[in-house]
Amino acid sequence: MLFKVGKTQIYDILKNKIKIKDELVKGTAGHVKRVTKSTDYDELNRAMFEWFVSARAKGITISGSLIQTEALETAKN
Repeated sequence: MLFKVGKTQIYDILKNKIKIKDELVKGTAGHVKRVTKSTDYDELNRAMFEWFVSARAKGITISGSLIQTEALETAKN
């Protein structure tokens, strides 16, 4: 499993690929509003994203509690 997702998720994505592409183009995927204003947490968000990408590249399984712990440690520094 290269992406660690099940067959059901892959089937659903392939079945709905046109709808997914349309939502991405319109910017309505997942009904998430785009945030354009800068926040006080931009630096922390960037650091956490870099940590996340690095950890996943190393094959580390990431849980919500691990993200919280790392975010707290990163914010302290």
